[in-house]
Amino acid sequence: MGAIESEEIACPAGHGCQGGECVELNCFDTDGGSVPEAKGTVQYDGKQYTDYCRAGGSVHEYYCGEGVAEEDVACAAGEVCEGGRCIEGPACTDTDGGKELHEGGTVTAGGRNYEDYCLGTYVVYEYYCENGAKKAEQVSCPEGEYCVDGICAEEEEHECEDTDGGKKTWKKGTVTYWSGGEEYTETDKCYDDYSVLEVWCTDGGTVGFGILECESGESCEDGKCMD
Repeated sequence: MGAIESEEIACPAGHGCQGGECVELNCFDTDGGSVPEAKGTVQYDGKQYTDYCRAGGSVHEYYCGEGVAEEDVACAAGEVCEGGRCIEGPACTDTDGGKELHEGGTVTAGGRNYEDYCLGTYVVYEYYCENGAKKAEQVSCPEGEYCVDGICAEEEEHECEDTDGGKKTWKKGTVTYWSGGEEYTETDKCYDDYSVLEVWCTDGGTVGFGILECESGESCEDGKCMD
């Protein structure tokens, strides 16, 4: 008698083995269930439901339950959702693409976020990625710019203002000026009994200082020369 031979034959998609034959299933999932690492499609009642990515790094999974079931499954730490499945994410990402001083950026590495910030008035502490690793560097803003909210921005142009109109020792004045985006004031004051430490606006819009002597017979009181 001849030998009996056997062979395993996979059923076609959407079919399962029942009673020794392939029969069409009411519900079939190509990835075998709620498996976030694989993009699957559920076939049910003549319709198809395919896994897709949701905001925040999760997969919207379809699978067979009582009909078609669905749920959001968060990707594991260090993974991102792409093309309807969770994959290993890059070791380091930077939203501003590198050392970009005029755009605020956030570097993500090791499951943590690092945002660019100001280190003083004119320096940006810039985070960036290099060869898949997080790096940081102190970078000075270009001339005429200052740091605000982690980026370099042009300094706002304001005229210098002097309430006494200039070098007037007989009138106490206050100068208002701007530097690095901040407003400052300086007020005339007595340097000694017979001279004023006078503050004024220069032709270039900056603040000037100088010691001016009172006229003969005058003395300095409360920031101005008086008889």
